[in-house]
Amino acid sequence: MHPASLRFRTSLWRGYLRLKVYPHRGRPFDAAACHYYRVTQATSLGIFVAVFVFLCSIPFAAVAATCPNLSRNLSYGSKGADVTALQNFLISEGDLAAGNNSGYFGKMTATALKKWQARNGVVSTGTAATTGYGAVGPKTRAAIARMCAGGTTSAQTTPASKPLPSALQPNCPLVDLPIGKPCTGTWKEKKDAQGCTASWQCQ
Repeated sequence: MHPASLRFRTSLWRGYLRLKVYPHRGRPFDAAACHYYRVTQATSLGIFVAVFVFLCSIPFAAVAATCPNLSRNLSYGSKGADVTALQNFLISEGDLAAGNNSGYFGKMTATALKKWQARNGVVSTGTAATTGYGAVGPKTRAAIARMCAGGTTSAQTTPASKPLPSALQPNCPLVDLPIGKPCTGTWKEKKDAQGCTASWQCQ
């Protein structure tokens, strides 16, 4: 490379560093400008942190706003603020169209509630009077409360099958497994003095 070309490129690079990377070099130190720069940086950082905290709090606020506090049974014809809270919950779950939170428990609310009950394993057959299908009773209120608390909506059940013989306890009487029986906790095996399975208890 020609020496003149090399000197020209070097001067360009030095000029770039002086303007972009080290703008204070070759200039008198400006305390006011330095203070302004620090304040600006601190303000920008504060705004970023505030926005980040706000965005992170949106999901929790949305959950708290849509979780209804239901203290009574609700069915077709019910009215009140708790019905509005239920409707807002069903809207947030996608089972009820937006704008249908009038506070009156009508056909649309009952249909939306049936969808939610069936999807979450609460109840899917019967009527509001026989099984609570399409109405808010103790079972549905408990399921909604569990969902709002971050748990599962339906009680734990074991798959249906025939009782199995005890291969590890050939001298013990057979005890039916808790097949298909609801349990809100965990099934625990209870043994007798001989070490045989006596029963199963939900704890």
